[in-house]
Amino acid sequence: MDSVNDEEFARMELRLRDVARQRAELATEVARRGVLVRDVLVSMGTGRAAVAEAPPEVAPETVEVVPVDDAGIAQAAREHEARVASLEGEVRGLRFRADDAERVVAGLPSLRSQLADADEENRRLGELVASLRRQVAELDARAAEAALRIEEERSDAEA
Repeated sequence: MDSVNDEEFARMELRLRDVARQRAELATEVARRGVLVRDVLVSMGTGRAAVAEAPPEVAPETVEVVPVDDAGIAQAAREHEARVASLEGEVRGLRFRADDAERVVAGLPSLRSQLADADEENRRLGELVASLRRQVAELDARAAEAALRIEEERSDAEA
């Protein structure tokens, strides 16, 4: 279980590093090329050219050509900051869940022992209930025999 969490943390940290690297590359590429397609940089030209130069994983309907100026660079930086903050939040959430999972795993031996004790107690109580049922059945049989004897004695006394 720890190795899965470690792998998940490693992936998240790689994603965080990748976003930071992309942010650094963004400023350089924006200054060099001049146009930004959401997070995909393209050369100067029409929106159609920008779509043509976008990587295949970018859906054409999501392409937005933004002229490069201080506002465009600031917007791109804000979007990357938001992504970084989101990923950091995901990492904190994963760490919190991993801590919870570790506490549960650490408590499993104790829970297993308690379950075994409860099972043993349940078995003993089942045996006790069965014994009490047998005793009740014996007492019912004795009571029926006594009732018959009393009835016979009453019949004999009346006769």
